[in-house]
Amino acid sequence: MWVADILDGTALAEVKAHLLEIRSVLLRIADLIESIGIAGLKSAIGEASIKQSFESFD
Repeated sequence: MWVADILDGTALAEVKAHLLEIRSVLLRIADLIESIGIAGLKSAIGEASIKQSFESFD
């Protein structure tokens, strides 16, 4: 059954929807880190590159 879903795009649409939800959460986390101002944590996780990566995801 999942093969048929993939072929008609249903499964791919669901995956994209979940990835967009994850992206939203990660962007909120990045904003929180930025607002707290924890420079060491931001540089340790590469906040700027993570945020840029997820902002460009569509």
